[in-house]
Amino acid sequence: MRAFMVKYFLIAAAASCFTTSNAIAPSLGLVRRQDVAFAEPIEILECIDFKSLDGLYTPLPATSESNTACGLYIVGDLTTRIKVEFVDFSVDCDGGHVVGVLDGWEQGGSTFPPMEDLTAEGTRNRHSTFCGRTRPRRTFYSSGNFALIQYKLAPSDGFTVRVTFEDNLTPCNGVALGDEGQFELRNFGRRSNCSVMIIHPQQLQISYMNVGKQRIRLTGLRALRPQRSQIFAKAPDSTSTDDDCTHLIKLKDYTEVLGGLTWSVGQMHSYGHVCGIQEMSSPQNNFCETTVVRLVSSGLYNNVVAVEHGKVSAEDPQYRKSVCPARAA
Repeated sequence: MRAFMVKYFLIAAAASCFTTSNAIAPSLGLVRRQDVAFAEPIEILECIDFKSLDGLYTPLPATSESNTACGLYIVGDLTTRIKVEFVDFSVDCDGGHVVGVLDGWEQGGSTFPPMEDLTAEGTRNRHSTFCGRTRPRRTFYSSGNFALIQYKLAPSDGFTVRVTFEDNLTPCNGVALGDEGQFELRNFGRRSNCSVMIIHPQQLQISYMNVGKQRIRLTGLRALRPQRSQIFAKAPDSTSTDDDCTHLIKLKDYTEVLGGLTWSVGQMHSYGHVCGIQEMSSPQNNFCETTVVRLVSSGLYNNVVAVEHGKVSAEDPQYRKSVCPARAA
């Protein structure tokens, strides 16, 4: 088998399929599991498709020679991760035909989660591409509850993958299912950045937060007394930011709410930084197409934030007047 391991799969040829997030944001329910050991493969009927079920998946044969790149977006509950195994595989390497598996989601060149939010192992294994006539033996595991299978096939090509959702005891990055609900972000005492993305304008409310207060170790560090946070404080370069929160931002311990028209966190508008101890914040509206809640942790504290979210109504007068702000340069 000729196998190509590359950093990114060129899916720009399918950019026309990713015009707006409305076109790629179906309402998905809870994951339902089924016995896939002897199940018949489920045909992938659309070039861009979403699945949230255990099962065997195979694309329909290409109707003609085409440079169209397609994608199967897989997403489960926030406390799961995804296992992908190739069952059958035959993809001619000529003409750029290839199948790729990505730990994350990508559209129009923007990727979630950002590379810097992955572990060293996750960075090395983030993306793999394959072609040839021999079935890839490698089993792929996502770090979060979402993954993407990208492919560009000739009429004679085909493959089948087995998708299984497994429990994830230390979830970090995720995509939230549905228009409303609640979720929790934790760093589990690690130096890590964890984010949850929701592909809708959202109203967010922090129901509980303890960020930068519960130290993992005190040696050589001064313990800070718990203080109530300044909810959605201004960015760290602002002189009016709460002093205690500024200190924690420098240590890289804070929660951030972002919104944008992209899936790239670095290109989103930040509504500010949150830190300290808080119960039930005031609601925060994000009128952008994509909403992200991000927990940044230095590894010095056990951090946790619980968030409730609901979809912003298109009938809301503020929604009709709203413009998604651009990220400050």
